[in-house]
Amino acid sequence: MQESYAAGQAAQVGVSTWASTGNLLLARNAIDQALQAEGYSSHVAWTAYTQRGSLDVVTVSLPFRSTFWPTTPIISSTRSAVQETGIPSGSQSWW
Repeated sequence: MQESYAAGQAAQVGVSTWASTGNLLLARNAIDQALQAEGYSSHVAWTAYTQRGSLDVVTVSLPFRSTFWPTTPIISSTRSAVQETGIPSGSQSWW
């Protein structure tokens, strides 16, 4: 559960930063900070960034540290956001 939560939080922070700033480097830094806040090193995480038109997608994966499910080596969480156009406040939609 801890890995799933940490990966989800990091993915949400990363995609939020990427969608609001358009800066992938800032998104990577935000993901690293979110992982560190949850006690994970960014060196153990795998991240994937995909842009499909105006949709930004971030997936964060962490090694799954459990002996209960040895066939599940990683836990992944994906979050996406699209920057809405024509709205002065720059509000976003999340999935």
